[in-house]
Amino acid sequence: MVEITLTTDLDKLSQRVALLNEQQLRRTVAFAMQRTAAATRDYLKQRIADPSGPIEGGATRWTLGGTMASKFVKPAELVAYVGFRSDTPRAAGRYLRPIMRGTAPVTKGIDLKLSGGRSGLRFTPSPALPRTPQGNLSRSTIGSQILAGGAPGLFTRPLKGTSTLGLFRRTESRIGRTSTYESGIRFLGVLSPGRPRRQTLDLPELLWPTLQQQFNRHMAAELQVTLRKAGLG
Repeated sequence: MVEITLTTDLDKLSQRVALLNEQQLRRTVAFAMQRTAAATRDYLKQRIADPSGPIEGGATRWTLGGTMASKFVKPAELVAYVGFRSDTPRAAGRYLRPIMRGTAPVTKGIDLKLSGGRSGLRFTPSPALPRTPQGNLSRSTIGSQILAGGAPGLFTRPLKGTSTLGLFRRTESRIGRTSTYESGIRFLGVLSPGRPRRQTLDLPELLWPTLQQQFNRHMAAELQVTLRKAGLG
């Protein structure tokens, strides 16, 4: 979650605004910040959904659903937020942290399962396995081609000259129109230490211009509403 505090120079406001009390002004600023956060969240969703944007291939529906913005800003605190959920183990913010901070990828359940519970190893699938536009394996691919039937026949072997493990699966298929079966070994991918990701999603840099623009617009609109309610419009 990225927290950004906005301030405005009250000296530049009109003389009518000076007639408002602090409580009225705080409520006005709170409404403006609340609407600014919502508008900025919409902009964030638009940017990350773009396949050519900061998330390779565009964000999934799950990631888009993990965006957050303040629904209510307290006049006494005047703090608003825009960002991603990070309060649960599978929250979008946890998985996006590597590309926001340039850190190693988060270890997923599939990584732990395929590595036998060894922490720090990340599974990178073979190019032969179909992937989503974001470069990930779909659940159907994992279930049908890697973990099918409880994952029988899976085994790992160190790849020569590296600290990487190759993941393989023994296969057995029936030769058409015969009762003969043939065995084979299929390469599924590698298990290797997670390397730091390149930072491609810098939230402050991405959102700051929109935050300023939206706040100025909503602040002006809310001031007009407050002034009219106070009989100063």
